[in-house]
Amino acid sequence: MSFIDLTNQKFGRLTVLEQDFSGLVCAYQACWICDCECGEQIIVRSQALRSGNTKSCGCLAHEIKKTVNIIHGDSGSRLFKIWIGIKQRCLNSKNKHYKYYGGRGITICERWLDYVNFKEDMHKSYLEHINLHGESDTTIDRTNKNGNYELNNCKWSTRHEQILNRKVMKKFKATYIEPGESFGYVEFCDNREEFAEKYGLTRSAISQCLHGKQKQTHDWIFEFVDEVVVENGEIL
Repeated sequence: MSFIDLTNQKFGRLTVLEQDFSGLVCAYQACWICDCECGEQIIVRSQALRSGNTKSCGCLAHEIKKTVNIIHGDSGSRLFKIWIGIKQRCLNSKNKHYKYYGGRGITICERWLDYVNFKEDMHKSYLEHINLHGESDTTIDRTNKNGNYELNNCKWSTRHEQILNRKVMKKFKATYIEPGESFGYVEFCDNREEFAEKYGLTRSAISQCLHGKQKQTHDWIFEFVDEVVVENGEIL
């Protein structure tokens, strides 16, 4: 890999003074002594500078955090964390719950993309719910489970109320293949007991197939697919 001299170059708030040869920070790649605009000095790896991952001695991140807190004063509050959670579920495809929300087309309304507006709409009812049930037992809930996060579709519920309305099931695919045929009838379901009763099977036989303990039962082949969320009796 060819050496790239970064001397006198500027990266964010950092100005590169000279290469660092102390070996205390970086053993296998070039490191640089940099002056920060705030007056501090810092040693940074070439990759961190060139990729933009490091733009200051740390003062920039501190100022950004301080500015955000000044705007609404709630960056450490539970209400703010609830709002962050909504945005993550609806807008961040890497979030583990995204497939149940953003992945299904559920989003957060444009007005609530700004925390200040979310607080203006929900803070009063949030405090009222806290007075009755406590802060830790106050959770955001949607009246229409297929609707978006917006004022006319959101309320506060206790954790118990959420659990009563919500459960996670493993959905399975059932394929019926008649003897001598290479293809058959396919059905998706999440309730083994109902499926067994419908087709004259046993729940235990279906479970044995799903967990690989037997290949099939009565010409039915079973396999798990994605888990599904059931709210108020409706598969989401």
